[in-house]
Amino acid sequence: MDSEFKNTGNDCVDFSGSRIEIISSNLKNCGDKGLSVGEESYVLVDEVTVDGATICAASKDLSYLKVENIALKNCNQGFAAYQKKQEYGVSSIFVRNFTEENVKYLRTIAPRCTLEYKGQVFVGEE
Repeated sequence: MDSEFKNTGNDCVDFSGSRIEIISSNLKNCGDKGLSVGEESYVLVDEVTVDGATICAASKDLSYLKVENIALKNCNQGFAAYQKKQEYGVSSIFVRNFTEENVKYLRTIAPRCTLEYKGQVFVGEE
């Protein structure tokens, strides 16, 4: 599959209402988010590197982001789960394996949204 997205000026890859797999991809110098998953999407990510983004991987608005292997580099935030639109519900992220390098905040979780990694489940507080 090997794909590369770089210098996009905004989100490198952005999905709404989608069911998709992203395998073996490099996302570099994203203007905002490396991966943006929203509006009831289900996205599986494996062997992806995000290098240079405000947020490496975001799940929002009743979406589920499943991450098998990801490398997070040179980002403000690693993972973000939140609800942006009132007509949708909370979101979740499940991460099996990740590495991080120069990531300021590893996670941001809005109320009732969830993030699971390294055997821990984090739920955003009300």
